[in-house]
Amino acid sequence: MLKLVAQAYGLKVHWATTPILIACRENKLTIAQAKSMINRLVDAGLRVKPQTLVAKGNNPR
Repeated sequence: MLKLVAQAYGLKVHWATTPILIACRENKLTIAQAKSMINRLVDAGLRVKPQTLVAKGNNPR
């Protein structure tokens, strides 16, 4: 719901994982660190589709 409200006000919305993936792409995080951070977000309650977590070929670099 918050995403829809933000978009209604013209704000750009990112997924919670976007900063992690950008940092990985910019070599500020390793792939292992990015995976660990995403797993910790999932453990904390972030909902991520299972197929997203196991997708092959989605190398952020």
